[in-house]
Amino acid sequence: MTVNHQTARYLAGHGLFILPCNPDTKVPLLPQWPIRATNKPSGVDYFWQKYGVGSMPGIALGASGLLAIDIDVKSGIDGHQGIDAIFDEHGADISRCPITRTTSGGHHIIFRQQEGRAPLGNSPGALPRGIDVRGAGGMIIAPGAIKSDGTFYESEPGWPELAVAYASGTIPEVPTWLVAVIEARPRGPSEDTPPPIASGDKSAWVAEGLSREARALAATAEGGRNHALYRFVCTFAGHAANGWTTRDEIYAAAWWACEQNGYLDSRAANDGPKQFDKSFGSGWRWGYAHPTCGPRERLTADISFTTLRPRLAARS
Repeated sequence: MTVNHQTARYLAGHGLFILPCNPDTKVPLLPQWPIRATNKPSGVDYFWQKYGVGSMPGIALGASGLLAIDIDVKSGIDGHQGIDAIFDEHGADISRCPITRTTSGGHHIIFRQQEGRAPLGNSPGALPRGIDVRGAGGMIIAPGAIKSDGTFYESEPGWPELAVAYASGTIPEVPTWLVAVIEARPRGPSEDTPPPIASGDKSAWVAEGLSREARALAATAEGGRNHALYRFVCTFAGHAANGWTTRDEIYAAAWWACEQNGYLDSRAANDGPKQFDKSFGSGWRWGYAHPTCGPRERLTADISFTTLRPRLAARS
């Protein structure tokens, strides 16, 4: 049994919801992982047998009821400076928070979601650059995980160990002042990229289009997100009917985009995870029943990814 597999079983045994991730890219390997992550060692064994014993354990934060403040050091920005300033300003005490040191020199500071309110998602709100938030609909790589290059994530020495603190219920709730900062006007979509498309015998133009259109969906403002999601799924379900992509790949890209644009965090009647699945299902059924044309090298027509939008708008 690999270290990653052992770590995943250990974390699940303490109640955390775990999913397998690519040991090179950190990308989740489990389709629909926000609702399929497991907190059973037997479930871990099944996933690690299916997706590879070297898979890194990720923590599904929504299912686990946790929130992670993700501090990055990249592109000339050190998020530690910003987080130190804001913690000093509010007199924050994070001595009971588990903290993970990442392979890039950053850190994950972990809180419990507040009870009695909708969980926070993945918007950084008014936090400074270099600091991201991972909550409902998000995940982080777990402490103890080892990448394929031998670098690893580890619990910061002298701070509470995540699995033990989680099982004992001692992880502190995210403070109200920090909730207010996170819920402030967003600074815009995350700079993270959508999940890469799995390799295989698929047309490169569909993979490129899926990534491009996912970014467009991620930038959609409130009020148009549900309709944009439906159109997105209709378009690519038509490509899936031709065998050029899969339902799981479309779902993963759509979920990522809706994490970024706030759709999954909303408490409005027309947004949220349940509405996401409803809109995805409707778009999938229509699109799969209406296969789309291929690129010029497959058929004579050169159909762009925006061709269907007027028709879809009229039908939905």
